[in-house]
Amino acid sequence: MPAHLRLILVSLLCGLLGCEVTCEQACQKLVNECDTVETPLASELDCTESCIEQESLYVEWNDGQKTDAFVDYKNCVGERTCQQIADGECYDPLLYLY
Repeated sequence: MPAHLRLILVSLLCGLLGCEVTCEQACQKLVNECDTVETPLASELDCTESCIEQESLYVEWNDGQKTDAFVDYKNCVGERTCQQIADGECYDPLLYLY
């Protein structure tokens, strides 16, 4: 099964089961599948490490609002098409000021 179909299937199952998209899943899609999405991170590994660091920082700060917003962001990336992501549908000014 192609990777994009697996990601869609996982996203649908997660939506039904209430699980969240992981940093690995979000970055795999953003870096490897979404050529229309501009990202300063050149590799899936760089993206994943940055995502995990950002997620950990919100937990360390005990910032529930940003933690929840980041979960919503990753889920949005998992659920939307690359064009929808490029159009800003997952953008959250709480997480990204620009």
